[in-house]
Amino acid sequence: MPGTRPRSRPPAAPSSTASAKVSVGGTPRDIRAELRYVQKTRPWPTDERDLMGSKKKADTPKKSSAGKKELKKTQTVLRGQLTKTETKLEKAKAKAERWRKEAAAQRNSAARSGARAEKLQKKLDRASADLEPTVATGPLEAAASGRPAAEPTTIDGVTIPDETWTVVELRAEARARGLVGMSNKSKAQLLAALS
Repeated sequence: MPGTRPRSRPPAAPSSTASAKVSVGGTPRDIRAELRYVQKTRPWPTDERDLMGSKKKADTPKKSSAGKKELKKTQTVLRGQLTKTETKLEKAKAKAERWRKEAAAQRNSAARSGARAEKLQKKLDRASADLEPTVATGPLEAAASGRPAAEPTTIDGVTIPDETWTVVELRAEARARGLVGMSNKSKAQLLAALS
């Protein structure tokens, strides 16, 4: 540009360090070589990123110890929950086993009761088949009681009771004929009603 002067570079100051070996206006190859040399010989970090990295490394043990503590706490809580759950599971299994045993006992009891009911039903059927319906008559009951039985007098197939019959026999005869209200009557009244 017209009117501007070209800038001049200041001369490099002589030094005993490695940077004095290479001039400021050197080639990129020389600058890289010098940078590598300086990085190898310096005991401190060369740039800001290295400084931050060292801080992060210093903070890492604190963070990891806090993380380990929290992890151990969580692990302890989970182990406690697992123990409680396992205990509940064992109790539930024991209860289920008791219920299975009780159900089996109830089934056995029901089977035995059913078999007994069938046996009693067969016995009842045999007993009812052996019995035929009989009508209690005066002379038969008199014979059963041990008294001499008198021949009942019958007129046209109807039995006429006499004074040898007991009150119980007379009431049974009244019931057989369908008479009602005879339970309070005396022997004389029953004989009169049945004659």
